[in-house]
Amino acid sequence: MKNYFKKYPENFILFFILVLAAILRFNNYSSFSLFNDELSVLNRLRFDSLRELIIGGIWVEGHPAGVQIFLFYWIKLFGISEASIRLPFVISGIIAIFFAYLTASKWFNKTTGLFVALSLSFLQFPIIYSQLARPYGSGLMLSLMLTYFWTIILFEDKKRTLLKNVLIVLGFSLSIAANLYNHYFSALLTGIIGVTGLFFVKRFNYKKYIFGGLAGLVLFLPHIPITLNHFKIGGVGEWLGKPEPDWLFEHIKFCFNDSITLLFIFIGILFFTIVFNWKKITFSKFHIISLIWFFVPFLIGYFYSVFVNPVLQNSVLIFSMPFLFFFIFSFFDRKINFLKITFLILLAVTGVYNTVVAKDFYNTQHFGEFKGIAKTIVEWNNNYGENNITNTININNPYYIDYYLEKYNEKIKFEQYYNHGGEDILEMKRIVSRSQTTYFIYARLKWGPAEIPEIIKTNYPFLSAYKNYNDFSEIFLFSENKTKELVIEHKPIKKYFDGFENFDNQNKIIDTINVFSGNRSFCLKGIEFSPAYSEIIQKSKQDKYSKIKINIWGLVSDELNDLHLVLALSEKEGETFYWISYDFKYYIEKNKWGQVFMTIDFPELEYAQNELKIYVWNPKKQNAFIDDFEIEFFK
Repeated sequence: MKNYFKKYPENFILFFILVLAAILRFNNYSSFSLFNDELSVLNRLRFDSLRELIIGGIWVEGHPAGVQIFLFYWIKLFGISEASIRLPFVISGIIAIFFAYLTASKWFNKTTGLFVALSLSFLQFPIIYSQLARPYGSGLMLSLMLTYFWTIILFEDKKRTLLKNVLIVLGFSLSIAANLYNHYFSALLTGIIGVTGLFFVKRFNYKKYIFGGLAGLVLFLPHIPITLNHFKIGGVGEWLGKPEPDWLFEHIKFCFNDSITLLFIFIGILFFTIVFNWKKITFSKFHIISLIWFFVPFLIGYFYSVFVNPVLQNSVLIFSMPFLFFFIFSFFDRKINFLKITFLILLAVTGVYNTVVAKDFYNTQHFGEFKGIAKTIVEWNNNYGENNITNTININNPYYIDYYLEKYNEKIKFEQYYNHGGEDILEMKRIVSRSQTTYFIYARLKWGPAEIPEIIKTNYPFLSAYKNYNDFSEIFLFSENKTKELVIEHKPIKKYFDGFENFDNQNKIIDTINVFSGNRSFCLKGIEFSPAYSEIIQKSKQDKYSKIKINIWGLVSDELNDLHLVLALSEKEGETFYWISYDFKYYIEKNKWGQVFMTIDFPELEYAQNELKIYVWNPKKQNAFIDDFEIEFFK
């Protein structure tokens, strides 16, 4: 054994790296909640045949069919538990590290391969996306497998048996097809890899390369109609914003656990190896390829997101991420000695500590919490009586919560499943007003209008219980009466209130008949703008406010159309850079006093002196009344 270790130390080290990778990936992988995209996958597997799956679950979605079809047959054998559906992707994430080692060793040397494999084993990015039943762990493995076979075909001029050559070309072809079926960004990287190879084909390998590549493309031909339809659908641009100019830096930081310390450690290793081996360094084609394969997918995704449709997320660049580490560790020399083993150990200890302890990876909420929300809903319904609670939830699909409720053998009735704002806001107000129960539950598992809790408080003023899952999800239990368990809510640091009781009535804009409270209201008939709340805020005091809550009572006797509660920020006496309005028609009904709410996080200030204005805009100068104008400022 000692002689084998001396002769092949890299095999022992690789074994321990793979064990470390397995421990970090299997730990807790089946315990945390399935998140939105995983539940979406399961929901789109509920078909009786492959044909129905393709029509109803793949054709209308935005991802290639590979993972969906694989899981369709996988769950028939192993069920739909968290452990079952995530297991193939965890295994894929581990195998990916093995292929990263093999490829980096061929491109540079085995020392580089070990450092690359170690980094991929402990960083958060590859861990979390290898624990999800999504095409990221699988794509990481497949893209590195493709790179491995690509390297053998193009750069290893060895005499092999016919069988070995067939197996290599077959591996190359299947890797191409699998990447195309896996994800459109792994397909993008496959295209980049394929084009890159055309610059290196030679007389002895061009037949294998061209034939293998074409065979892989032929295998993807049945999917072309689906892909064309996906391009018509677009992508995630409806909810994903365009990337900012600093997106690449933020992504690189994300690759290093969002840790500047860890980023500088890797930069330090790169700098040290370049300086230490300066006289021995040969800048090869693989250095250039590493950088191209890391940066080009980003550039294509960035410009496509800016000019066509936003698609760029950290997750879709996981396939090209390893090549950044190929480059960082490429300047080590090939000899594995005591110093390099020490470096590996120190990097492993530092990296694992940063992920597990400093970043508290296994106790951090990374995605929406469906499991915990379902459990809490069941507990509250059991504790307070299901007939004594009105349940509402904001979720993309009822199945996403039913998946977990079924695990608790519960069937909960929800008065509202979706709230996208607009008409849904008015429906929520109606649900609240007609509710006769003592308690009211609102659970949010996706973006929802921030003013919903304020709407519920109009009939249920007390917050009896509340849980927040790192702002990805939250659940409220409101009550009609005070309870011993009342949640202490943040109090505003400043309030503004105007009931128009002391307003100058020279222009006859004060009404004494149509009032909500007190003796007066403000009449907007023939007037475009109401009196505004105004305040000058210095940019140096950006943190003065973090949130603003606004509510105002309104009565409209004309058709509810074009009456808005507005918040605007502008340069003092200058250009407006932020403007948002909430339409009265989604909050009140004709000829009835109703309350309009606005709750927003305070926007980023742009100028040294910024003017905040809050007012009602009545562009059609219709007959309307407002009263009890209240603003709360929170730090």
